[in-house]
Amino acid sequence: MVSDALVGAAVFVSVSLPALYASSLFRTVGSDLPVLQVRALWAELVEALAAIPDGWIAAVVFVMVSLSFPCFLYGAYYIIETEPVTWSVLLHHLKFVVTGLTLTTVPMLVWMAPRLPNQLGGLSAVHAYLGLQAYALLLFGGTGIVRIFRAKRRHDLYNDYDEELLIDEIGGEQMDHWRSRLRIGVFGYVIFWMLAYAVGAVRFVIRYVL
Repeated sequence: MVSDALVGAAVFVSVSLPALYASSLFRTVGSDLPVLQVRALWAELVEALAAIPDGWIAAVVFVMVSLSFPCFLYGAYYIIETEPVTWSVLLHHLKFVVTGLTLTTVPMLVWMAPRLPNQLGGLSAVHAYLGLQAYALLLFGGTGIVRIFRAKRRHDLYNDYDEELLIDEIGGEQMDHWRSRLRIGVFGYVIFWMLAYAVGAVRFVIRYVL
């Protein structure tokens, strides 16, 4: 399918360069690489990226993060519109959500975070704050996702869907609480992600376009 091909291409673009560079370092050092040298590898990766013009990397990062939003939208649309939510439906939904998170998180960890201490102030600080809030809410919602998943998996609802069995009946007294956490976390993440993206887009235009 075209959608599967796009997901595969997006993931490849987001992780291939860091992975290829890291693998070359591993081959150079040897298979018995001590754990303590992981920091050195990370530092070399950041140094290699620093040798590339900022404008080029910023443009690639901007495109990657922009591509993550359609993945989030399609993943949400698919899980909402598809009934029942079987195991294959859940995996298809997660494929797009994880792709979106990868396209956002990899540039943040590899390029944005190492540069933050030298740029912290003004729009950069606002951008970082909004991004941290987005991930905090994602973790908050994740606690609800885990509980709901466990309850449905325990009753085999992903393989043997029962329309008459309500989700509130299988998760105990706290299920409403976990479902509320999921909603707050997901909507909160999307709102703060969009705000962070808007600030990041403004920073990109001011710094590299104007």
